[in-house]
Amino acid sequence: MAHAAMAQQAEQAAFTSTYFIPFSMERNALRQVLEAEGVLSATQYRMLIELFFAHPGTIPQSELSTLLHVKPNVIANAFPQLDTLMFTHRRESEQDARARIAAITPQGIAYVNESEKTLVAQFRITWPPRNENYQRLFRAITHVGHSIDKNIPPVISATHPTTHLIAALESIARPIEEETKTQSGYPIPECRVMQRLYETHMPMRIGVVANQLMLTNATATRTTKALHEKGLIQRLAHPHDNKAVYIALTERGEREALRVVNIVNYAGSKFFWDRLGEGHMITFTQLNRVIVTIMKMQRQAQEAAELSNLTSID
Repeated sequence: MAHAAMAQQAEQAAFTSTYFIPFSMERNALRQVLEAEGVLSATQYRMLIELFFAHPGTIPQSELSTLLHVKPNVIANAFPQLDTLMFTHRRESEQDARARIAAITPQGIAYVNESEKTLVAQFRITWPPRNENYQRLFRAITHVGHSIDKNIPPVISATHPTTHLIAALESIARPIEEETKTQSGYPIPECRVMQRLYETHMPMRIGVVANQLMLTNATATRTTKALHEKGLIQRLAHPHDNKAVYIALTERGEREALRVVNIVNYAGSKFFWDRLGEGHMITFTQLNRVIVTIMKMQRQAQEAAELSNLTSID
């Protein structure tokens, strides 16, 4: 029993690279929807749903910065578009004429309602409703997200499940990423690549790293180039495949990667594990395996799709 308890505690203390995968899944799905609509940025949409949650109440503009973990100037620059579309309304604070109070308008509510329908369709691809692994992950994250972000009304889970999922995941992701970036001094993609290379302790192809971390090929290439220029990774050639380029941590990279891993684990403990109730902690200690299963399923589906496109060269 003591050994099992110690193993569970160690698993909880580590916020491994696989725990970042749901964040990537959510952001990729949201980006696809917003790009297709061509109306709002991801930040503007997150601002709008926070105001949607608060309706019929209001939120001080400065508080949105805290809720979303973004700089005040980002919020200030994002509002004019929302105001122009008549999705939001702002007024001066009665206590401080320099402060602004924001609220969602009926047009904004209608936009969130319509976007929910589009998001459901996209998230059914990302989070298939008939797959129990995905649904376990979905239910656990939304429940814990509500326990972290008290601004999320419980009723939203029933009426706007994907909107709730977005808010829940971001309430977990943003503080962890902000703490990691600030303490390490590296952008999040660089931290994630170093973390993954440290976990595997072996050279990896750039494409494999991108696939496992759900990074775009462009982001993975740009990130590995930056890490190489900083002397943190080395590039290795395959003896029988000139096109296959592998990356591995340098000696200095190993030290920096360990520092990053410790920072990520600390941030995960501070903003995630320590905020979980006892019941949810057991659920989330199992999610690492669930996410690995999901990743394997995605790779298998991708490989099957590629094989279906093969043509004869004879």
